[in-house]
Amino acid sequence: MTPKARRANLLVQEVGSDLVIYDQVSHQAHCLNETAAAVWLHCDGTKSTEELATLTGGSEEAVWMALERLGNANLLESTGKGAGKMLALAVGAGVLLPVVESILAPTPAAAGSF
Repeated sequence: MTPKARRANLLVQEVGSDLVIYDQVSHQAHCLNETAAAVWLHCDGTKSTEELATLTGGSEEAVWMALERLGNANLLESTGKGAGKMLALAVGAGVLLPVVESILAPTPAAAGSF
């Protein structure tokens, strides 16, 4: 599997060690912790999960979990199957879990009505 990060219609901003991604289509904002951000930044469609683990300094299990969460947030063009199976392995191994927090942001018109 060689995952590719979705780049179209996204605004990306670094905030400390986190990465905030705003989806201009769904109007959702996603905050990626350092682990998830590193995986997303390296997902160019040419690297395997093993290569992503090496590049990000994490385990392959952490990469699989990040891919699952990035896929759920619609931040990947494609995602593999079986990532959920890796969750139990990573938790048992004490891996630093990748976090993708998402919120629905109001549209500019809705924000002005408050």
